[in-house]
Amino acid sequence: MTFPALLGLVAWAAVAAFLGAIGAVALARFAGAPAPVQPLARLRGWDLPLAGVVLLFGQVAGLSLLEGRDPLLPPPLSQLLVGLVSGLLAWLFLGLREGSFAPRRQPVRGRRLREIGNVVSCYLIALPGFLALSGFNNRLVALLAGAPTVSGPAAGWEKLTAGPLAAVLVLAVLVLPLLEEALFRGYLWRFLAGRPDFGPRRALLYSALLFALAHQPEVWLPMLYLGGLFGWVYWRSGRLRYAVLAHALHNALAALTLLLPDTVTDVLL
Repeated sequence: MTFPALLGLVAWAAVAAFLGAIGAVALARFAGAPAPVQPLARLRGWDLPLAGVVLLFGQVAGLSLLEGRDPLLPPPLSQLLVGLVSGLLAWLFLGLREGSFAPRRQPVRGRRLREIGNVVSCYLIALPGFLALSGFNNRLVALLAGAPTVSGPAAGWEKLTAGPLAAVLVLAVLVLPLLEEALFRGYLWRFLAGRPDFGPRRALLYSALLFALAHQPEVWLPMLYLGGLFGWVYWRSGRLRYAVLAHALHNALAALTLLLPDTVTDVLL
């Protein structure tokens, strides 16, 4: 690692830390009182690790089947479908164990349009910190890997025709945000937040960490940041749909950057 590269990396880290701290303070001042946690009634300690095994095994098995073969579907679409199937299996397991596939919390009451505006505002407040952290992460990955990398569902979009591209957009912007928020916030965060040895704040950290680890290693830092943001929205609003909205908004913005000409991004949808 050359000295200019190291200096640039440190500068990006400082900017990311500064903007992230400002965003965290702004979010804390912007949000009102959190909604009641209301612990899940039937899930037990081993249910979530077993769901994680189902999710991980489904992804590893699906990607292993795709590796080295001529895919029937373009790689971005096939990889998103692997994530969808493995996530649905984990959701099915947790839903059967809890007795509900859409466990509800008591939300903070307010006007619907104002609540939606608050979600968009939270995302925009957190966006500068996320962009700075992504810049740091991209340079760190480039230094460690020797070159910038675009992997997973973020790779190969420029080769998609209209039909597969539409399917990828529907999965990335609409379907997968709902699935991931149900798993990592609706079940995982809520289960941990309802335990006296965790509480909402520690549950926010752990759920964000596991959300990041469910993605490719080269995007762990940005996903950790986003997991914290989506968990914050769910904790404060009590409505899972608003965490899904923030997630879908981010994925739509990420998809737009991938569709722009001559744009390369390392941020995973």
